[in-house]
Amino acid sequence: MSRNIKQVRQNKKFYKRYNADFKDVVWRHLSGEDKTALCNRFRLLVEKPSLKKILGAFATETPPRAFCIAAVGKLDKPGEDAYQLIDTNPLVEPYKKIVTHDLDGWGARRTPDKTYLGILDQNKNALSLRKKRYFEYLLRCSLSLSMKEKKRIITEAPGLSMFQIYSLIKVFEEELDTWYKLKSKMQQTDITNLVEVKEKEWNKLVGYKYLQF
Repeated sequence: MSRNIKQVRQNKKFYKRYNADFKDVVWRHLSGEDKTALCNRFRLLVEKPSLKKILGAFATETPPRAFCIAAVGKLDKPGEDAYQLIDTNPLVEPYKKIVTHDLDGWGARRTPDKTYLGILDQNKNALSLRKKRYFEYLLRCSLSLSMKEKKRIITEAPGLSMFQIYSLIKVFEEELDTWYKLKSKMQQTDITNLVEVKEKEWNKLVGYKYLQF
């Protein structure tokens, strides 16, 4: 038996076992309303959601990690077996930007709000409004920057070069990916505490920025 064929068979066994565990530990405990809400959130065109239909809509052999996180987040009291399913899910990248701390209690991405400070409005580079909003969103979500560092970026934003702006965007995105990929429940609890601190700091910065107008 070739190594590739053996690997394929091992993968199929893993996916079959994983799907059975996901169905038993998570899926069967969700209400029909919760299942439909998950499908709508992940833009899956599925009527009367079943795990089989979900997998068909994803075109994957197992639900992506992001979907598992969102599903586990809807459980009243998820146990360690539910978090173990998140930890062992191999499809880490797909749909990762859908997962937010606000909705799922996972990672550092936040649900975008309507607040727009216009940090880059005075910047001479040609940036779309969407890109400007995205820059602000990433700055808000950063957990590694101190309040002083974020204030400095806001102050110096008008003079940033295009290279500096895109470099910061890349750094911010990589940071969010790092928080998202942390596995254990305890690590995510630590993130929750940090998010609360950073959100209070951001609200102070919002007030600071508005005072500049």
